[in-house]
Amino acid sequence: MKKWDTPCRSYLITNQNNVMTIRIIILFLLFTNVYSLQSQSHLFGKVPLDSLMKFDWYQKNAEKYTSDTEVITKLKKQKLDEYSIKVFFGTWCGDTKRELPVLMKVLNEISFPLEKISFYAVSSADSIYKQCKLREEKGLNIFRVGTFIIEKNGVEINRIVEFPKYSMEVDLLKIISGEPYTPQYAAYSKIIEWLNNGTLSSKNISGYNLASHLRGSVSFYGELNACGYVLLADKKYIEAQKVFQINTVLFPEKSEVWHSLAEAHFKMDQKIQAIWCIDQGLRINKSTELVKEFLDLHEKVVMLK
Repeated sequence: MKKWDTPCRSYLITNQNNVMTIRIIILFLLFTNVYSLQSQSHLFGKVPLDSLMKFDWYQKNAEKYTSDTEVITKLKKQKLDEYSIKVFFGTWCGDTKRELPVLMKVLNEISFPLEKISFYAVSSADSIYKQCKLREEKGLNIFRVGTFIIEKNGVEINRIVEFPKYSMEVDLLKIISGEPYTPQYAAYSKIIEWLNNGTLSSKNISGYNLASHLRGSVSFYGELNACGYVLLADKKYIEAQKVFQINTVLFPEKSEVWHSLAEAHFKMDQKIQAIWCIDQGLRINKSTELVKEFLDLHEKVVMLK
């Protein structure tokens, strides 16, 4: 383990007097963000379909989508009464705004029973990230939204994650007709497998070693970061830490992944490891905004006993 005697240390000490100013700025931005969220009246928890109708983006994006009539005809021939759909979404999320109206337009065109569709709005707040009011998402591994879970007789058979691989109607047809279908973010299926079989919770298995299993299946550091923060909000600190460790192996040049891993170490009261990750992140960081986040986290870390 490296000592905290790098240029980053002197950088932090030199700027120690600026920490309070930075904290004030951060608090102001947080307050502004909270006010913005409240003014937009974001939904939270299980909601009826009618609650979506008040958003301008819902009607707009539904109207501009033209489905494939041939695929719609094939979908109508399926035994739709055997299926139900759980929709997890965020009214703060751009992907939700784009894809959820399309999903509902397609379901309307095939006369899918509306009473068999459940809508769950998740939060964007750090402490309850992508969680529902009554934790309806718990155990369902909702790492990105929208996530549309298709069930048959109450059992999940597949899901569409964030956006379809082909088109909304084609993806639904593949899933309902039983064709092979793997949703976006293929690495998530492996993460879910590791969550279920105890790999991520095992103290003897390092995330650094697990990285080789996901190499080539993750194209962007944000994929695993989103997953890790969901686990962190759910207080699955060991599991989150390993996901972030994997990310530092796959994307070592991204300062964001080091900040995320430092956060996990901080949550686990691992002071030395957290400071080392902050050091690594600051060495390669090129974002002024992220420097503020590193400094804020560093202040919290040094207060650990």
